[in-house]
Amino acid sequence: MWKKILLGFVGLIVFVIAITLYLTSGMTDTAEAFFRNISEKQYTKAYSYLSEDFKQAVSKDKMIAFMQQTGLEKYKNANWGNRSFEGNRGEIEGTIETTTGSAIPITIHFVKLDDGSWRIYAIDKPASGVKIENKPVNTDMPAVPNVSESIVLVKDTIHHFARAVNNKDMGKFHTFVSQAFQKEVSVAKLNRAFKSFMDMNIDFMVLDSMKPVLDPKPVLNNGILVIRGYYETSPKKLYYDLSYIRENKQWKLLNMNIEIK
Repeated sequence: MWKKILLGFVGLIVFVIAITLYLTSGMTDTAEAFFRNISEKQYTKAYSYLSEDFKQAVSKDKMIAFMQQTGLEKYKNANWGNRSFEGNRGEIEGTIETTTGSAIPITIHFVKLDDGSWRIYAIDKPASGVKIENKPVNTDMPAVPNVSESIVLVKDTIHHFARAVNNKDMGKFHTFVSQAFQKEVSVAKLNRAFKSFMDMNIDFMVLDSMKPVLDPKPVLNNGILVIRGYYETSPKKLYYDLSYIRENKQWKLLNMNIEIK
């Protein structure tokens, strides 16, 4: 009996792994096609595998320069480890092996298009070498994110917010915000605050396909990052006023105000 249970459990694990590999194969195919074209200097073709947001933030020339500076242009093959996806977003983590024998760790973020294909949304390559921190904590102030980084931050926040509104429950969104936010505002309070949005029965996930307008430029006040702007929704615009603080070297939501007017 125990052998049958154990075999059934192992079979379930294998099945789950197989399903995950199948559902994420589109991401690995896109990544490998992108790097293969980079290695063959087919830069225009490689550029086509990037999302529209990526293209707006990074020109083809900057993409080429990044690949040359990091050694990724010498792509030989890739080994992918961690894979994950949720809705129309996904992520794979692995190592790029180059023709010079190097191994470059890398994380690639994806967005899924309406036709089911995946496009590269962001590429993260950790800096190599030894880091020596000798500055006092109170002088280690974060820099204001640039325009493209701020847009990614806003889109990520609005994505989680929109999903929560569509589900008519801010529970998961509450786990996404900063610890300070969580302590000050309960899930019940968030649900009450955004009940009017939930009652609209509008698919707020359409904001995923739109680019937020930053107005004015993001500013840093006493360690708090403030990003304001709007989405060009119709007939009325959706305005956002977002504040962030640093937690574990990441910007985490501290406060938000969303209005449609």
